[in-house]
Amino acid sequence: MWDFARSMLMLKTAPVCYPQIKGVNSMSRYESASHVFCCCQYHLVWTAKYRYKTLKGNPGKELYRSIYIYCHMKKCTVAELNVQIAHVHLVVRSPLSVSVSELMGFVKGRTAIRVFAKFPYLRKQKQWDNPFWQRITL
Repeated sequence: MWDFARSMLMLKTAPVCYPQIKGVNSMSRYESASHVFCCCQYHLVWTAKYRYKTLKGNPGKELYRSIYIYCHMKKCTVAELNVQIAHVHLVVRSPLSVSVSELMGFVKGRTAIRVFAKFPYLRKQKQWDNPFWQRITL
């Protein structure tokens, strides 16, 4: 009896992938190249150097705008973006021609340059020896 109730609970909470909408193909979430269909969607998380709480207020708003701009330059689509006080969550869909490390290097490098240029007081603080973001390994 307990297994039956548990299985019914699992059936009720099972996720529904994509509902069929009239006029929308279920393959529309995939991108196509010459011989492939793919969906390259990545959830990327990175932090400020030493996890300092520097992304609040205007630097965070500028970072939010610049991530959208730089992802668009690489022909990527931002699905979700959340800029916290000490870290950033980015869910992005990218074409096959753009690798994850290339995208991360481009976005992190350009946003650091832009934030330091717009807010020079961040560079003058003692804790910064030059990099804005923490190093990551992929």
